[in-house]
Amino acid sequence: MQSKEAEDTQFVRPKVDRFSRVRSEQRRKVDERRKVNAAARNTILDQDEVPRGRKRERQGSPGVHVYDERALSHSPESELYLDEISNEDGELENETHQPYEYSPLSDSEVRLLCITPGLLEDHVYCALKRVPLASIIEKPLNYQALSYAWGPRTPTQNVYLCNVEDQDAPVQVELRFLRIRQNLYWALKRLRHHEVPTWLWVDALCIDQSSATEKSHQIPKMPQIYSSAWNVAIWLGEDGYNGYSTKSIKSLIEKILNLKTLDSLLKPALATDDLVHSLSEFCGLLRRPWFNRRWVIQEIACAKRLSVRYGDQVESWVNFADAMELMLQNHDRFRQVCAAIQSGGTEESPIHNVNTVGLKALLQLSRGVFQKSSTGEIKAKVMDLESLIVAASSFVVSEPQDIIFALLYLANDVHSYVPEGPSKTLPVDFVSTDYSKNIIDLCSQLVQRCMQTQKSLNIILQPWLNHDSVRKEHAIPTWMLASAFGAGTATRLIGLPRACSYNASREVAMVAELQRSTEGIIKKSDTYFTNRLPANPFSRSLITTPGVYNGTLLTKGITLGIISEVDRAERVDWCRGSEIPASCLKMLGWNGNVKEGPSEQLWRTLVANRTADDKLAPQWYRRACASALTEISEWGGLPLANLSASGGAQPSMVEEYMRRVRMAVQNRSVFKCQRTIDEGRGDLVGLSPADTHHRDAVCILLGCSVPVILRMDHESKEVMRVRGEAYVDGHMEGEIFAGKTKEVIEQMVTDFKIR
Repeated sequence: MQSKEAEDTQFVRPKVDRFSRVRSEQRRKVDERRKVNAAARNTILDQDEVPRGRKRERQGSPGVHVYDERALSHSPESELYLDEISNEDGELENETHQPYEYSPLSDSEVRLLCITPGLLEDHVYCALKRVPLASIIEKPLNYQALSYAWGPRTPTQNVYLCNVEDQDAPVQVELRFLRIRQNLYWALKRLRHHEVPTWLWVDALCIDQSSATEKSHQIPKMPQIYSSAWNVAIWLGEDGYNGYSTKSIKSLIEKILNLKTLDSLLKPALATDDLVHSLSEFCGLLRRPWFNRRWVIQEIACAKRLSVRYGDQVESWVNFADAMELMLQNHDRFRQVCAAIQSGGTEESPIHNVNTVGLKALLQLSRGVFQKSSTGEIKAKVMDLESLIVAASSFVVSEPQDIIFALLYLANDVHSYVPEGPSKTLPVDFVSTDYSKNIIDLCSQLVQRCMQTQKSLNIILQPWLNHDSVRKEHAIPTWMLASAFGAGTATRLIGLPRACSYNASREVAMVAELQRSTEGIIKKSDTYFTNRLPANPFSRSLITTPGVYNGTLLTKGITLGIISEVDRAERVDWCRGSEIPASCLKMLGWNGNVKEGPSEQLWRTLVANRTADDKLAPQWYRRACASALTEISEWGGLPLANLSASGGAQPSMVEEYMRRVRMAVQNRSVFKCQRTIDEGRGDLVGLSPADTHHRDAVCILLGCSVPVILRMDHESKEVMRVRGEAYVDGHMEGEIFAGKTKEVIEQMVTDFKIR
């Protein structure tokens, strides 16, 4: 019989042997990694000069180039996924001793990243080289610029870095680790060539993200960096991201681009499970974070050449963008195709959740920011800053300052980056890219600049500040929060900058000022004004070092009336469906008499007196409204869904009118207000934001194209708060100012203090 000691030895010994073998194998792998580490250092030292002059494209459409995929596919296909840091990473991290530390850049320099060759499963070894920005602009270097979404905030993967300095400077050859986020890690692996070094510009690595000063100096250079790259590589993520594969997307794109096969794809009778599956994958790809990111507007607009990568697939931007636009153009028909196959299922296809508005805006901005030559060279900037900020309102950023900084140097009324030198002149920028600046001051300066350059107050109703953290962490003035109180509306009355179809203040001169606090001063370097403006829109007395804004807008205007009745314009419940309730129709003047037909204010107010394309409502809308009112429900409401459905029982003109009604009343209220001017003319009616309250004021602010709903502050009766835009029938074209002298108007207007 064996002793207890012998039994323990017999039981433990195999485990010890197995542990020894594992540790021996780990040491062997670490030794191999050390050799690879040394080889990587030698490769980096051999590649201390950025190569020049690669030409791999063939001429495509004007301003864009199509690529040979073999020239862009730098990584072999692999099913290996490294979702977590392995034990070997820990061993290698100890081997590199310490984390990477950035060396300082001069104001005229940028960094480029060199990745050593490797297979998909290998670690990422790379080096950063400082180069003058002028050398990138004047003599294009052979590098690609990466456009990608950062993804989750926590960095989970290691790359191994060293510096390549100038020849007369000491070279840091010790590789040190730097943690990066998962999405970037896979982008580097996919872009890395397996035989030759790859040169890239990547914001997360080429800019020291921990230094607000360096970020502030590098951001203005990004347009030149992206426009000077031989290719901008768009990385959409690995296969399987957000639960959808990408295997069938490439073949679907080819079918969509062939207009003959596209017609067959759009026929529900010919729909197949494979087609619906491919559409689901494509729409799943279009829902990835890259398409919502504000920085991509600059990155793709500046690029001479673009490629799109997802997993191991590579596509030219020309093909990808065309397929995306054709899909959006036929979105409703593709939904019908999916419905034909999925009629018996419960799972909704991703095609139903595609952000069509955001995707269309991205495509328009990618082409509309610059005027370009046939070779992709930027010839002129097309859009001003306010137009850019408003057009990009649906795109998100990770830092609130980037709401402005991501678009600042694309605007035609903002000066581009000027390299340092004896002839350097002050830019026309209203503000420098300074990440240390208070976000309220930065946004206030944007509003101040828009008011002064446009001579308009419309910016306070534009939906441009859409960053949730700003609203939660700061006391945001209500005249910056149009995106909050206008959420969910199908159309905005204020329209686009310089394109509002209403004229409520009748071009009476704006009187407005952002009040400054006596506490604190903004640095001189934060704001620049020069005589190089084509026409100075404001007095030179304003060109001073500003103080910190306190969130108060001082302006003048007229109070049309105080709201006495209000109700939601569209009511939805399981029994009645979607309808305009009887209370709203009554406020608008409907008495139920079909023979008399609708009043002018009724049919006009229901559509805000405009068509779907923002033209003046035609007179035949009255007939369409009268026809629709014959379909009043048993509850006295006006049904919306049934009357606006295409191909229904109603005449097509009634359907068109009711579709416009749905757009106008969505997420809005109908109100009636007692006049404070011309009291004998009866009550005013109109449309207002959904959360309008009894006793809110309906006002026309000088310089604002549409009326505004204001609410008295509950703490101070002197202070008003913006609730949103309004349609007031009979007061959208400045009727209240018509025929009045300047002196009379001055007596009519009152002061407003808005916060």
